[in-house]
Amino acid sequence: MVWRGKRALQRIRGGFQYWCCIQQQQEIPIPKSHTGSANQHKLTQQFYLGRNKKMTSIKNLILLTVLFIATVLSGPANATYPSPDIAHWDLSLSNERNDPDYQKVRDLVSQKKFDEALSILDGKITNQPKEATPEILKALILNEKDDPKKALDVLLVGFKKERQHPALHFAFCQIHRKLGNGLISEKACIIAAEQHRNDPLTHYEFALTLMARGKAKEANKELGESVRLDPKNSKYTYEQGMVFNYLNQNDKAEKSFKQAFSLDKNNIDAAYQLAYLYAIRNNKEQAEVYINHILDNHRNQPKANSAKLLREYIYKNATDKLPLKVVPGKYHLSRSQSLYRSKQFGLSIIEVETAARLSPNDLKVQEILVGIHSMFLRLDMTEKSVGQFIEFAKDDEKLKSRGYQEWGDIEVLRGHMNKARELYEKAKKLGDPNGIAKASLDEFPEKIESTERQPLDPNALFINPTKALNRKGEIFAHFGMYQRAMGIYSMVLRMDPTNLTALLNTATANYKKEKYNRAISILERLFVIHPNHEHIIAHRLLLARSYVMNGDLGDGIKNLEIILKLNPDVKKMIALDPALEKLRGLESFRTLIQ
Repeated sequence: MVWRGKRALQRIRGGFQYWCCIQQQQEIPIPKSHTGSANQHKLTQQFYLGRNKKMTSIKNLILLTVLFIATVLSGPANATYPSPDIAHWDLSLSNERNDPDYQKVRDLVSQKKFDEALSILDGKITNQPKEATPEILKALILNEKDDPKKALDVLLVGFKKERQHPALHFAFCQIHRKLGNGLISEKACIIAAEQHRNDPLTHYEFALTLMARGKAKEANKELGESVRLDPKNSKYTYEQGMVFNYLNQNDKAEKSFKQAFSLDKNNIDAAYQLAYLYAIRNNKEQAEVYINHILDNHRNQPKANSAKLLREYIYKNATDKLPLKVVPGKYHLSRSQSLYRSKQFGLSIIEVETAARLSPNDLKVQEILVGIHSMFLRLDMTEKSVGQFIEFAKDDEKLKSRGYQEWGDIEVLRGHMNKARELYEKAKKLGDPNGIAKASLDEFPEKIESTERQPLDPNALFINPTKALNRKGEIFAHFGMYQRAMGIYSMVLRMDPTNLTALLNTATANYKKEKYNRAISILERLFVIHPNHEHIIAHRLLLARSYVMNGDLGDGIKNLEIILKLNPDVKKMIALDPALEKLRGLESFRTLIQ
């Protein structure tokens, strides 16, 4: 929640470098392999949002009321797991929660021994097939391990078993927030907060979602409940102070930060915020007290750098240059940047959406919104944000061109190739400032099947940018657009130079483009980086093909020999491989495939 100091100053100077598609090649990212069931995600959308996308706010209220009655009032009296806080789960309240397995799970989670806890829960899932508690606990742990997609898949299994489980909506609240589904998270949180009125953690989690969506007053109310229920928790009072900061109520913020710091002297975020408040009020002595505390006790933590920078402003009598008020749109954009860099991608998505809603006329913000929706293959959302971007661009042909190019990419990912070509043509006519539309048209497939395919499941969820980029590249390669695909893979490799999937995909694309030397170079380097990876046979086969097509038959044979030692069953496949035609006249090859 920290927004002031060094990061704030960086924000003011501008620069959103984490969207490489916007500032580097203008190529917008998009994902790799699909995991889990898309229909399952659709199920939660229907549950919280309703089937009718045009449902009015009154209908939404009615829906939530019905859901609340169904989940709260008609829930089983002895339902397991009434408290959502795993690590502090009170096992003394019922015989079920006195189960020694759940006791062990709680203890392991509190020690962050997640894999051991998951192993126990897998056993409970097998032995208690009708009980949803193990799945819900497993989902929460997976979410804590930063695997929200898998967490959602597991949670939906529990959802089908026991839709009235008291911890269900709390879990949906957390997981959907981490996935970047802000509206679903909020609606799940509403129900969870009603179910667990006396649980401070539930109100706190609700507040985090509300703040990400720019609903500060509502968030403040929920944090007030957290503080009331657990007044000795420094985290709750600190976050309430941040909400007061957001509302530019500095006196109240100061009070909350002081309370948080008094409860926990290791709360350096509270100490820094107090230092900042005193600095902008020109109360240098008080500011120094908290700066010194941070530097004396937490010198090796990142916050110490912000404290040093703040001290420089004080020494130079330049505190008047520090931001005095929070501007909501800029705040959320800055938050999004920080969250993206810390790999909290879901929250980053929500914060960008909020920034765009609060700054509808800021083209830069709208461009970033397009970029991040595209990054994670939110195709319907991307199309909507692209449409808005083109409308906002008005007479700026270059910006419109970029919008139509991105729209063309969306249609390729959907398999709507005829429509994609029309959009690329529009982008090209409007200037095509980065040449992406031209590059796409130059490689565009000549023949398109009458029944257009849908290479990407429209309900798939992606939350990892490297997987996103790999998947986008794979779809473009599928349509024979290899140059575009290689440009996309290069972005993955800038993020992660040793990314196995991107390196293999790049080598394959070079092979398809008949750039055999380049393919060989990449594949040979891969043996050093990933000597025994899971796709090693396919890797060796591609290398053998590349050597053969490049005229180096001896190295081709050597790699085939290695393949057959690893798996003799592929002998028939090698014998029939048309890419190895040059080897058929060699005695060594005939001996190899006998």
